[in-house]
Amino acid sequence: MLVNIQQEIVSLKEELSSNQECTSEKEEIASKKEEISSLKEELNECLAKDKPARDCTDIHRQGHTASGVYTVHATNSLGKTIEVEVYCDMSNGGGWLVFQRRQDGSVDFYRNWAGYKAGFGNPAGEFWLGNDHLHELTSQKTNYTLRIDIGDWNGETRYAEYPEFHVGPEKNDYIISFGPYSGTAGDALARHNHQRFSTLDRDNDVNVVTHCPRICHAGWWFEGCYDCNLNAYYYKTSRARYRYWGIQWDAWHNDEYYSFKKVEMKFRP
Repeated sequence: MLVNIQQEIVSLKEELSSNQECTSEKEEIASKKEEISSLKEELNECLAKDKPARDCTDIHRQGHTASGVYTVHATNSLGKTIEVEVYCDMSNGGGWLVFQRRQDGSVDFYRNWAGYKAGFGNPAGEFWLGNDHLHELTSQKTNYTLRIDIGDWNGETRYAEYPEFHVGPEKNDYIISFGPYSGTAGDALARHNHQRFSTLDRDNDVNVVTHCPRICHAGWWFEGCYDCNLNAYYYKTSRARYRYWGIQWDAWHNDEYYSFKKVEMKFRP
């Protein structure tokens, strides 16, 4: 009987030793997996740095954390890769590609079709990136989020975000499309979803009687005419001189004569 007990003890020790070896192997495997995962991340970072940036999110992934003007790459209508100078906003998580800014009235936004097509102003100040570039850049990835930051004359800033943001090609008059609203500014853009872009010399608005771009003094995605107009005349006061001319977002300060102080429109994946 003593012999049997000793044999059981030996057997249990062997089993314990085997289990310890197994545990050690599992820990080693887990460690190797973590190492492989870390190496993959490093490899992806290296590849991202070597690969031309397609938007400001790519710029951010390359290690750039300061807001400013950067160069991104896009494919134009001829299938050629082109370089585009853009302003990247690295706040609110970073990687926002800014395509419109209003802040001081230094740039006239009452432009014709060719002006809005090509873009105007300076990315470091007031500007419109250009409808061709908007189409090219929003067509590169499947789901961009549009963000609109709006500042009033009391120093308050609010925002609105819309997923699935895309701007169509010129042959379709740069139709804008986007998903459901979220944010703090209220939803004043929903009315403009799936609308064509209009300018003073090319009115594509659904209202064939009213010439919205001339009445509202802007190029915009009008829908006979608007719940928001962010490209309107810039007033250096909250009160517009003419009805409908001011920078407006009707879900906040709903007044036909109110005009906002600051606006930025931007997007990222």
